[in-house]
Amino acid sequence: MANAKTFHSQKVSMKQLCDDLTQFAIQVRQIGYSVNGGVGERECLDLSARMLAAVKQAQARELTDLAETPSDREQTG
Repeated sequence: MANAKTFHSQKVSMKQLCDDLTQFAIQVRQIGYSVNGGVGERECLDLSARMLAAVKQAQARELTDLAETPSDREQTG
């Protein structure tokens, strides 16, 4: 039972982390578009794109992990 709670807690934490990182990426992109004279614009847009790619990668990994149930982990771990 404790392992199921830990698994759920990690799942919630990962979702919150992905949500937060997505919001930060949007803010970085907005900063990139609003900087005076375009100084640093490309760097902000590139960073935002990398952040969003990291979120997508983490979400894909999470979906793969969800296919493996906590009871499967206990048997193999």
